[in-house]
Amino acid sequence: MTDINTFIKKIGRSEIAALGLREQEISRAKREGVFPSGWYLSIKDLAERKGVELSPYIFKWSRKAPVPCAHPAVRAGAH
Repeated sequence: MTDINTFIKKIGRSEIAALGLREQEISRAKREGVFPSGWYLSIKDLAERKGVELSPYIFKWSRKAPVPCAHPAVRAGAH
């Protein structure tokens, strides 16, 4: 599993900022150790384009928003 610091190093702060996020927001997320859950889709798309593994555990999920399952069988709908 990749932590947020490793993820930011692999992707690059400028690439994350290019999603429309301010440097202050990225710094705050890094300091807190998690990205806001609202960034998930943008960050996920960026990670896929760059070929970088993305752990859902580096996001701050609310109790209402379950952590997306990374297991391929679950994503495909097989239970």
